[in-house]
Amino acid sequence: MLEELLKHDRLGNKEELIFFLFDGLPSLKQQSISDLHKYCISHIFSMAHSFPGIVKLCEFISFAEVTGEKIRCNKNCFDVQTFQKHSYFDQFHMFGHLVLSLEKYGIIEEIFNKDNLKFNTQSNRYYVLDSKFPYKFFPIRNFLLATGFFEREADLENHLLIRREFTEHFKTSIVDKISNRKNKIKKISLEQLKKSLANKEKAGKEAELWVLEYEGERLNGHPDVDKICLIPDEFVNAGYDIESFDDNDSIFLDRFIEVKSYEGEMSFYWSKNEVQKAKELGEKYFVYLIDRSMMKKGSCQPKKFQNPYKKIFENELWMKETETWRMTFIDSPDH
Repeated sequence: MLEELLKHDRLGNKEELIFFLFDGLPSLKQQSISDLHKYCISHIFSMAHSFPGIVKLCEFISFAEVTGEKIRCNKNCFDVQTFQKHSYFDQFHMFGHLVLSLEKYGIIEEIFNKDNLKFNTQSNRYYVLDSKFPYKFFPIRNFLLATGFFEREADLENHLLIRREFTEHFKTSIVDKISNRKNKIKKISLEQLKKSLANKEKAGKEAELWVLEYEGERLNGHPDVDKICLIPDEFVNAGYDIESFDDNDSIFLDRFIEVKSYEGEMSFYWSKNEVQKAKELGEKYFVYLIDRSMMKKGSCQPKKFQNPYKKIFENELWMKETETWRMTFIDSPDH
C-alpha cells in the first residue's frame, strides 16, 4: 500500500481534505468511489487531480476502508462527530495516524533521520533540512507542507519547520522513539569514567576524558549534552571512542570521535577496524589528536581531523608504517 501511496504526487491540501473527510466520507455506508469523486470535484474542482491520492492516503492511515470500487469511513480511526471542521488541522490527529502507519512499514527513520532532522535551541523548534528530505517520500513532504505540519520562513529557505504547536507531539512520537532505538549500546557517563580513571592511569583514557569534557563545553546549551558519551572498552568493534553531536542543532548523536594522544612527535596508531569505520562514516568521523604535554599544562587544544580516511589515510603528507604483520600458516602437502 505504501508504494501505491507514493505514486501520487498530490495527497490533498487543507481545504480538499477537510471537505473529503467532513462532507464526502462521513457516511458509514459504502459508497461508490466514482460517485464520491464526482461529488468532490463538483464542489472543489482542484480535487480532480488530488482525489486519487486523498483516497489512497485515507486508506493508508485507516481513515477509510476501500473494497474494490467501494469506500466507507472507518469510524474507529476517524469519527466526524469528534472534531470541529474549521480547526481539525490545528490538532495532531491525522498526523499521528500517519506516523503510526509509517512505523508499521519501518520507514520513519528513512524520512526523519540524523542527517536531516535538527533542533534550533534559540527558537526551541525542530526542523528538517529540505535538501536532505528523501526524494522518494516527496508526496509525504508535500502533504505535510500543504496541511501546515511543516512551515517555512522567508530567511530559512532550506528549513521545513515543525509547527510550534506540534513540538511535544513530534518529540514523543518521532524523536524520542528514534533516539531510544539508536541508544542501545551501554555507555559510560562522565562521572562513571572519572571513578574508573582512578584505577586506569593510562594516557589514552586521560585523553578520552579530556575530550569528553571538551565536547561538553563545546556543546554548552545543547538540551541533550548529557548524552555525549564514551564507548566502553568491551565494544572494541565500535571503531571510535566517543559519540557526540556535530552542533547545537543536532538531535541525534552524529559526530563519532576517535581520540589519539601523543607527546613530542605527532604520531599515533590506527587499527584496521578504526580505519574502516572512518571510511564508512566519512564526514561524520573525526580524529582528535591530543598533545599530552599541553594537556598537563591546561592549555591544550585538540587537532581535529574530519573525514580522516581522506585527510590522513589517503594523504601523502602522513607517513604510514606497518608495525605488526598478521601471519597465517598454510599447511601444504609438501611439508
